[in-house]
Amino acid sequence: MLLTIIGSIIIGAVLMLLVQMWLAQKWFFALPQLEPPTKNQYDNFKLPEALHIEGSTEDERRNPERLLCLNLIFQFLFQETKDTKQFRK
Repeated sequence: MLLTIIGSIIIGAVLMLLVQMWLAQKWFFALPQLEPPTKNQYDNFKLPEALHIEGSTEDERRNPERLLCLNLIFQFLFQETKDTKQFRK
């Protein structure tokens, strides 16, 4: 009697695992295969005109209110994170 109960539990567990594996495999292979995109999904980076340094005069470059260093750092961080899922939320 005890052997029958233990045997049926083992057979039931094995059958349940086989059914789960079969369903998971069927679901994973049923997903559509996507082709790689034909065009570049990211735009080429271009520094905004307001942050250009080469056209500035010497006085404008030394102006402490301009905070050019911070502007460039934030511009870089934005360009690196703008296409991430966390940033889009």
